[in-house]
Amino acid sequence: MAAMSLINQMLRDLEERRRKEAPETSQVNVVIPPTKRRWPWLVVGVAVIGTAVAAWQWPERSLPEPKPVVVAAMEPVAEGVAEPASESEPNADNAQVVSVQASETAEQFRVVFELSRSVDWRVAATAAQAMTLAVPVDGVPSSQLDTLTLLAGWKSRPQGGGSELELTATAPVVWKVFSLDADDHHGWRMVVQGRRLHPQPVALVEKEPVAPPEEVTPKPVEESAPPVVRKQLSPRDQLWAQAQQFRQQGELVRAAAALDQLLVVQPEDREARLALIKTLLQQNQQEQALRVASAGREQQPDDTLWLVLKARLLAETDQLAEALNELDVEQAPPVTASPEFYALKAALLQRAMRFDEALPIYRVLCEAFPQQAPWWFGRAVTASQLGDRVQARDSFKRALNLPGLEMSLKQYATQQLQRLGEN
Repeated sequence: MAAMSLINQMLRDLEERRRKEAPETSQVNVVIPPTKRRWPWLVVGVAVIGTAVAAWQWPERSLPEPKPVVVAAMEPVAEGVAEPASESEPNADNAQVVSVQASETAEQFRVVFELSRSVDWRVAATAAQAMTLAVPVDGVPSSQLDTLTLLAGWKSRPQGGGSELELTATAPVVWKVFSLDADDHHGWRMVVQGRRLHPQPVALVEKEPVAPPEEVTPKPVEESAPPVVRKQLSPRDQLWAQAQQFRQQGELVRAAAALDQLLVVQPEDREARLALIKTLLQQNQQEQALRVASAGREQQPDDTLWLVLKARLLAETDQLAEALNELDVEQAPPVTASPEFYALKAALLQRAMRFDEALPIYRVLCEAFPQQAPWWFGRAVTASQLGDRVQARDSFKRALNLPGLEMSLKQYATQQLQRLGEN
C-alpha cells in the first residue's frame, strides 16, 4: 500500500511537471485502478519506482541550463509605404541677389539689393553703429559695400535657411530699411540706409534777473494818479500768448492745440503755421506736420516756404517721388530769391540717384552763390558719382577753401581728394 501511494505521488509529480513545461491543453485526469494485495506486484512496484525516479532525475541532469533570452517588445508597425529619408536641399523660398547698388554722400549711405523675388525680412538687432538684418536669400552681397566710407564693414552668414547680414558703421547713424515693389526697370528691391547722427544741442533757458523794486515816493493826497488803461488782447494774440507759454513749460501737446485753434481763427497767419509745424516735429508727428504744410500751400500758393516745407516733409516720410513731383513746378522761383528751393531739389535728386539731373542745379547754385561751401560740396559729390574726376576734385578744393563747412564734411572731402589722387 505504501509502494502504491509512492507511485501515485510520483505520477502526480510528473504530470504536474508536464503541465508546467508544456502549453496548457485540455486537462486529463489520471485514474489509478485499485489493485489487489499480492506479493509479486511488490517487486514490480519497486522496479517501477526506481525507473520512474531515474527517469524523473535524468532530464534535469542531462539537459543544459537554458540561457535567459531577453525579448524586446515590438512596436506596432503602421501600414503603408515608409517615407524616404529627407535629403538636404536648397530652400525654395530663398531669393537670389540679382544686383547691388551702393551710393554715398557725406551724411548718409544707401544700398539697394535687387532680388529675384519679394521676401519677408526683419531687423534682428540694431545699435548706433551696427545692425543685423535677417533675410531669406542665397548668396552674399556684392563687394560694392567695401567702397562706402560710412560703412566700416559687413558680414554675411547663413542662419535659419537664409542669411544674416551684419553691417557696421564708422560713426553713429540712424538705420532705415524698407522695400520697393518691382517696376518696369527693376525687380523687387530691399533698401538699407544709414544717416549720420548728429547730437542735437540742448538750449538752456536762463531766467533774467529780476530787478529790485524801486522806491516810490508817495504823492500828495490831493494829486490823483492817472488811471491805468489795459489793452485788451485780440483772440489771435491771446491764443499766441497761450501757445508760447505752453511751449516754455514743455507742454507741447497743449501748445499745438492752441496754435491749431489760432489757424482756425486766422488761417493766413504765416508765423503761427510755421510755429505749429515746428511744434509737431518736436513730437515726431511728421504726418500731422505734412498736413499743416499742405494746408499752407493751398492757402498761400505763391509762398515758396510752404512748397519747400511740404516737399521736405514728403521726403522725410519716405515719399521721395511725391516730393520731387511737388518741386517740379511749371514756373520755378528765381535762384536768388529762393536758393533753398534749388538746394532741396538737388539734394533729393541726389538721394534718388538721379545724379545727371542734380549736377546742373548745383552748378546754378554755385554760380549764383560762389561763397557757399555746402553747395560746392554737393556739386563735388554729384560729379564724383558721375565719374567726372576733374570737376569733383576742383569742387572739393573750393569747398575746403571756403568757410561754413562742417568738420565731418571737411574730413570726407579730404578723404575723397586723397582717393582722387591729390591732397
